[in-house]
Amino acid sequence: MINLVMIPLGIPALDDYYMWVDKDGITNFAEQAPKNSVFVHITERKRFGYAHQSRSKPIKANQPESNSGLKDQLVNPIDPNSAITEEKAKYEAEMASARQRNCTLAKQNLARLETFARIRVQGDNGEYRYLEPKEMETKKIESHEAIKSNCQ
Repeated sequence: MINLVMIPLGIPALDDYYMWVDKDGITNFAEQAPKNSVFVHITERKRFGYAHQSRSKPIKANQPESNSGLKDQLVNPIDPNSAITEEKAKYEAEMASARQRNCTLAKQNLARLETFARIRVQGDNGEYRYLEPKEMETKKIESHEAIKSNCQ
């Protein structure tokens, strides 16, 4: 048996990069932000886990990069209450969407548990096995609880 050894190549990993989808639907990655495209700025902190929604706006080709954004903020200050309200509404919409997905999955799981006499699952060791009757009852109870908490 041949064991493969991972050898670091000395190539530095990108700290930050940009991701966007072009007009043809192709996902692109680069170290520099694209012009005239909506992009997501990816940092080390955002690479894994919950998808982060970027608030980046496309950069216009003829727009000079200056402190004009600072001047706009001084002239039109952001109302913190409206910003908080907007963020709260977005968060609540995301939570409602997640609850709806969880409700649908819980109903599907319960239907499968009640329909099929034997259900095959993959164990911790990677091998497949069938659920014991006691495990199936536990899963049914968990599905009922998930339906109660997510389907309102």
